[in-house]
Amino acid sequence: MTRKTLLTLLISVGLCLLLPNSSLMAQQNWEVKPIPITTPWTDKVRPEKPLDVYPRPQLQRQNWTNLNGLWTYAITGPSVSSMPQKTDGRILVPYPLESALSGVQRALKPQDVLWYKRTFSHSKSTGNRTILNFGAVDQIATVFLNGKRVGEHEGGFSSFSFDITPYLTGGKNELVVKVLDATDAGHYPKGKQTLQPSGMYYTSTSGIWQTVWLEEIPEKHISGITITPDIDREAVNVTVSSKAASPVTLQVSGRTITARTNQLIRIPVANAKLWTPEAPFLYQLKITLGRDVVKSYFGMRKIAVRENGKGRADIELNNRPYYNLAVLDQGFWPDGLYTAPTDEALAFDIKAIKAMGFNTIRKHIKVEPERWYYDCDRLGMLVWQDMVNPPDGSNEAKSAFEEDTQRTIAMLYNHPSVVSWVVFNEGWGAYDQARITAWVKTLDKTRIINGHTGENYYRSSPSDTLAKWANSDLTDIHAYPDPKLPPKLNAKAMVLGEFGGVSALAVGHQWNDTGGWGYIKVDMDSLSKVYRDMTDQLMEFKQQGLAGSVYTQPFDVESEQNGLITYDRRSIKIPLAALAEINSRITGNSTRYYPDIISSAAASEGRLYLLAKAEYHRGKRDSLSLRQLAGMAFRVNDTLLYRKVTQDYLKTITQPSSEENLRLLGKVTTSMADPAFYLLISNADRIMADPALGNLLEKLKQIINEKEINQRKEPINSIAAWDSIRVSVRDKYGIFADEIVVRTQIATLQGQHKWSDMATVAAPYFKRFSANMSPSFLNGIAWDIFLHIDDEQALKNALEWAEIAVKREYNPEYIDTYANLLHKLGDRDKAIKWEEEAIRLAPDIKEFPKNLELMKKGEKTWAP
Repeated sequence: MTRKTLLTLLISVGLCLLLPNSSLMAQQNWEVKPIPITTPWTDKVRPEKPLDVYPRPQLQRQNWTNLNGLWTYAITGPSVSSMPQKTDGRILVPYPLESALSGVQRALKPQDVLWYKRTFSHSKSTGNRTILNFGAVDQIATVFLNGKRVGEHEGGFSSFSFDITPYLTGGKNELVVKVLDATDAGHYPKGKQTLQPSGMYYTSTSGIWQTVWLEEIPEKHISGITITPDIDREAVNVTVSSKAASPVTLQVSGRTITARTNQLIRIPVANAKLWTPEAPFLYQLKITLGRDVVKSYFGMRKIAVRENGKGRADIELNNRPYYNLAVLDQGFWPDGLYTAPTDEALAFDIKAIKAMGFNTIRKHIKVEPERWYYDCDRLGMLVWQDMVNPPDGSNEAKSAFEEDTQRTIAMLYNHPSVVSWVVFNEGWGAYDQARITAWVKTLDKTRIINGHTGENYYRSSPSDTLAKWANSDLTDIHAYPDPKLPPKLNAKAMVLGEFGGVSALAVGHQWNDTGGWGYIKVDMDSLSKVYRDMTDQLMEFKQQGLAGSVYTQPFDVESEQNGLITYDRRSIKIPLAALAEINSRITGNSTRYYPDIISSAAASEGRLYLLAKAEYHRGKRDSLSLRQLAGMAFRVNDTLLYRKVTQDYLKTITQPSSEENLRLLGKVTTSMADPAFYLLISNADRIMADPALGNLLEKLKQIINEKEINQRKEPINSIAAWDSIRVSVRDKYGIFADEIVVRTQIATLQGQHKWSDMATVAAPYFKRFSANMSPSFLNGIAWDIFLHIDDEQALKNALEWAEIAVKREYNPEYIDTYANLLHKLGDRDKAIKWEEEAIRLAPDIKEFPKNLELMKKGEKTWAP
């Protein structure tokens, strides 16, 4: 813990003595957990009332109570039916369980149940209702008040509310929230969260991750408002929703309009101040229904795609062509994961992107808190909003996706910044694309609908170009790293949904300082030229009709270090003025926004490496310097130096088994000759227990495999010889190494076409290790058993493995394997159903229809 963090916590403990309903012990039990890097706002989080701002600016009331703060929590097994008496400590709401700011920093496994509890004082008011609101809880939340079940909500990205008036008691009330979050194993949209983060997938978010608050509202109240600007007719259309038709008054621009609820109210707006990113003017709106008064706002803007008479279509903002120069924003934070540490931090990202000269954000596979969209509205930023993809092709996943899509559109409809809905991304969970795209158009006729961004990455893409973006307003491809021009189709604007992904490592600002994922890697000194060259290509494509482009990405995210700004938001990799100037060539807007928002520039790793080596040889041996030098030496393949530095680093660290140290030591360990190999082996249990270290575990197994099996001079030709090797490997390295020996044995038998031996060895092995095996390996073994073995038990085993592969990854080839095994085992009807599903997902694979025809005839789909 830093001295500054310690001081912050001491101040917080002192403050808690002055606060009502606070606990000194609770404050002492909470602290920010250690993480590799922090943001400028990490130390500004106050446990007594974090994120203490009204969370719903489009429907704002004065009378509200923030329930954020320290709650008690517990994690139990699925059989526990209520909040246990013995809890696990304090958690800071609304930061996710896995985050440092929660004070817990623990992964929630699919079988776990997360419980939250707090008390609050609240008196009933005659003629009023008390509403309990949640910004978002990932994924399934069941709410109890004073021991009674209030309700349940499914889906981790949408807000929800319960009327808790009947459950309230005078004085203290006990609120309990039960959370289930299957993450990788569930059917609910989860975005880019995973239990094993690496590359372009990141640490998961579980539990409450947006604000929880209470509202007092009258019996007769406003339940919602819908606002649709119409600049062509100089008006704004407003509908005020309520349970019953009632008189309502609206005040805007000094005028008062009297109308009724649940009816379209057309308000003239003559000589409107049009909303644009350059001039984001917002009209304030006040609505009164009896005693219920809410504040809202709207922007007068229009977004559309229109043919321009030159054989192309433009994206138009307020009836004028407007190039959408965008970045792909993931919305992750090193300290809060899905949750920004403060409201100031939430707005910073938008200001930083605007300062770089961009006018659009594509919000990627995440729905943000409503205040983020409010910040885009007031600061001036267009938003392309991704829908969060279904994780697989099951009916449950499709149903959850469609429900979430409908909620997202309804929740964000009033925000003028949101100009496009992005339905599918690169085929992730894509299905019924034409139907879903057309359906989304019925939900919102006022925005651009992007049916499929990066459709060229979809393995089941239609072969006919006209069918690729059916019912979409855009043609949209992804191209990495260099930009490319999408196809031109009638009445559709051409956009480049993703490009770039250039990795430049900023030493000292890395979440994972042992490397960084990107499509290409360059030194910091070269990044500006690479970006300028890509912009030159965009300029050429713009002349040919390109209407928008999305650069990957504004900020580094965990191991993905291809941002223009570091993950900790402290340094920019291209000088801000230079970046804004390059982008102004595309937008034509040379105005500088927030020119001083990012004060420090990331240094070239090449120069830092030379400096760090010189300081090392002069005797500098502190832990942080050694750690950074080891990573840099490894990246430039200076084997002698990184091994020597690693040895020195091992002498300085007091917690070699921390996740941070295991990651570093694992990265710079490539063989048994490396200094940390045996230290890692001695921590195998710790590595196996942490899903986030799964890649390190696999690496150690491969090192052992190379030494103990691949380098053997004599071939291994008997079961007894394999058993002997397994015992030897287990004695040397521990039981965890068993898995790699048996896996190699199975692969060897497979290559030798010894199918019966392969099936015999695989059966007990898969029973122990299938949860940790790749779907492709499971499918490959299952397919060979289907083709070459008739033993019923072996086929049943293979069917079980194929089913695991399908659940893990809804791949048409895995589904085909599963269907064929069902057919061979005699379950004809089920086999036909699954083979039809494989054909639906991959209509261009010719073998699938042939298999289906044979199944329907009752004939063999395998060689006789």
